[in-house]
Amino acid sequence: LHYARWMRVHEVPYKDVLYKVELPTETWPAQDIRKCHVLHLAAQFAPPAERPALRERAAFFFERSLADVLSFTSAYLTRPLVILCVYGHVHGYYQTHRDDDRVEAALAYSFAPASPFEPQKRRWRRALPERIRRLAAKVGRAGLERLGWRRYYTRPSRL
Repeated sequence: LHYARWMRVHEVPYKDVLYKVELPTETWPAQDIRKCHVLHLAAQFAPPAERPALRERAAFFFERSLADVLSFTSAYLTRPLVILCVYGHVHGYYQTHRDDDRVEAALAYSFAPASPFEPQKRRWRRALPERIRRLAAKVGRAGLERLGWRRYYTRPSRL
């Protein structure tokens, strides 16, 4: 929330500061859609009084990102399209699920007590005898099948 509050006040669209970038491309404005995502997530966890301001700023970055990307003649290259395809649906989702109470439900979740740490090497050593037994049984069955002794160790079918 601290970062999102800072973003809401200080963050500007990349197109406004594109003169500072060595290679100004359409990918920079496409990245603004990620700011929209961060602000929407923060709005879910923010106190109710702060949510409208965060959502408003998220909508600003969404609209501005699309407009800025489309201002380039190379707007249809792969990199900006991939960024927009991955994050573009997020704004629509949060608009339709504004007052979703799943966040409060997730925060109220009660986790089970932590189990004591056991090194992987100890778990591996404890499981090794059982794994060796299973491997020996498989090898034994494969050997018997290879020798043609299948009929001696299979159960007869019940009719």
